Amino acid sequence: MDAQHLTYEELESCLDALLQRTGMPAAHAAVVAEALAMTDLRGVHSHGAAQMTGYVRRLLAGDIDPKGEPRVVHRRGAVAVIDGDGCMGHLAADVAMRHAMVLAAESGVGAVAVRGTNHVGAAGHFARAALEQDMVGIILTTAMPTMAPAGGRERVLGMNPIGVAIPAGEEPPVVLDAAFAAAARGKVVLAHQAGRRLPEGWALDRDGEPTTDPAAALSGLLRPIGDFKGAGLSVVFGLLASAFAGAAFGPALGDVEEGATPGVDGLLALALDPSAFDVPGAFTARVATDVRALRTSAPSPTNDRVRLPGDRAAEYELAARAAGLRLPDATRKELQQLCRDLEVAIPPGLAAEG
Repeated sequence: MDAQHLTYEELESCLDALLQRTGMPAAHAAVVAEALAMTDLRGVHSHGAAQMTGYVRRLLAGDIDPKGEPRVVHRRGAVAVIDGDGCMGHLAADVAMRHAMVLAAESGVGAVAVRGTNHVGAAGHFARAALEQDMVGIILTTAMPTMAPAGGRERVLGMNPIGVAIPAGEEPPVVLDAAFAAAARGKVVLAHQAGRRLPEGWALDRDGEPTTDPAAALSGLLRPIGDFKGAGLSVVFGLLASAFAGAAFGPALGDVEEGATPGVDGLLALALDPSAFDVPGAFTARVATDVRALRTSAPSPTNDRVRLPGDRAAEYELAARAAGLRLPDATRKELQQLCRDLEVAIPPGLAAEG
């Protein structure tokens, strides 16, 4: 293990301790810390520990309730509604997916809508929980506006991420974690902090002109993937994520420059039990055959092999578990400062990075 790299266990323990310093109960802090650390472990650094400074500030200010307790407020058959009680979105998403799995075990499908929570982070992490029971997991979430709808130029539409996890038997699962902007705003922030230009096609400036300047992008617009198609997907999935539970949508969620509106986020968690559709194992056997055919198809001249959703993250996780995590420099420094401010011991791997 490179002494300059954090272990996953060091990072998770550090995040757990920081969250508990805000008054969050140990059981809840463990759920949130795992979600954040796993996000970094799988290479999505924009949605992992990089978010901690903002989360801690909002927890200490009371914008997020560290003691918020998600609870079921409505149940009808395979459907439930959860009130997040102002809690961390990661906690609400975990509770929602696990409740959806219970409903799916009973009925073949479970659908749980959530209101009254906050930023969820990487949706794919919570969809992957369904894989523990060979179920399909789907998470739809909302996000503060960073884009314009098709034909518009006003920042009123969020990228509204979706996470999907599909078990594939003997093959690695298919795990899609994506939003409908060309890139997450967090990645633009990281590029700005590192002094890097953006790839072409990621963003527009405030006048609606294409830009590779991260500063101009942060005051402008993110571009939807596939232009009107990405904008359309963001509209429909965002509406589904918010309207079932009465959560906020679009500008009601807040502004990326002024900050999020506390406790108005929502999500929709779906779990599907394949054994309700056919004999146990039939679904995953079919998926395994299909994904094997995809993965063994001919790669393009610039790639060594074909990759499906989740493959690259799984490869990153394998390498990071072996060699340790290397966080972006700005994230490392922010975590060190948080540890000093909240009197939490800085893990050796975090202290040594640089």
